Amino acid sequence: MRAFLFPAVLMFTLGCQRPQAQAASPRPAMTPDGIPIARSYGELMALLDAPDPEVQRAEAALDELDGRPDALLRELKNSKVPATCAEAQPPCGRLVGTVFSDAFLVQFAKEECGEKPKKPGQRWLSDACVEKYVGVFVAALKARYPLADADALAARCRAQDPACNVMWEYEFMWLESHDTAARHRFDVGLQELRREQELRFDAARGARAARLERRQRMIDAFTADLQQRQDLAAQEAEEAERGRRALATMGAAFTAMSQNMAGSRANYAPPPSHAPPPVRGCASDFECMYGSKCLKGFGQMQGACAQAVDQLGVPTFAPPSTESVMPGQGGDCSFDTECSIGFRCLKPPAQLRGFCVK
Repeated sequence: MRAFLFPAVLMFTLGCQRPQAQAASPRPAMTPDGIPIARSYGELMALLDAPDPEVQRAEAALDELDGRPDALLRELKNSKVPATCAEAQPPCGRLVGTVFSDAFLVQFAKEECGEKPKKPGQRWLSDACVEKYVGVFVAALKARYPLADADALAARCRAQDPACNVMWEYEFMWLESHDTAARHRFDVGLQELRREQELRFDAARGARAARLERRQRMIDAFTADLQQRQDLAAQEAEEAERGRRALATMGAAFTAMSQNMAGSRANYAPPPSHAPPPVRGCASDFECMYGSKCLKGFGQMQGACAQAVDQLGVPTFAPPSTESVMPGQGGDCSFDTECSIGFRCLKPPAQLRGFCVK
């Protein structure tokens, strides 16, 4: 029965063939719909705080309209012609006050019509000169009030509007038409501005909503990826624990076999009063954590688990040795000088050889 003990235990523990762990495929850096997956909380915060080009463009387009209302008001103010020039820059004042003065009429008759008054200071123009004078006056009105509807005013005069026969009232008709057109232009411009503001505001609001949705999807992708990594780590830890238990079972089987072969030497051990308290007792490497070794004194069947390291103290991870089930063969040092710098030679009581430890 003893000859079949180890194969039976090994088959019961590991089965006929231990399944090989499949290599994990690399995680994608982005979701299928183009959302980046952060690998850390800091990377996630950097992605969330990154500026959004669409939002920047929409907000810049909205900011462009900030000065438009003031520009429309300035245009309306500048288009009006003040009645006096006391506190305004030209053009200002009424034309009729200039063109209907005695000095202007005398000078106009002399220079434009080649006529002189019969008496000094006489306000008299021939019919031909009056027609020319009216033409000059109307041209001046058009220049002073460019927004006025000249065709509509001409229609009123053809309809015998009495205001057309009085120069003061005639100029007021031009002024009223000009101001009405200026106000209408301001109202139309303001309405167009409001429509444009609504369109750009909706675009900016949509861009901000899209940014919030994209940020939420980044958080969801990060959370899902983190959960996946945690589940994978837990699965790997569970696999490692099952492997350690299987190796411990194998070690127990090897220990039982070696004790049967070693005979009476299996009960040999140094006096417990002098033995250093082990971190974890063991009979072989299979009873220690993966990467640790079972250190035994010469001829001893029991020892203590210790992490194996290189000369610099960096842990190394080697599989358990089947020879560790045999009685101890002695250590690797007798004095501290035989160990690397920073290590000392630890010897069990009544032993000449020990192990370099740190």
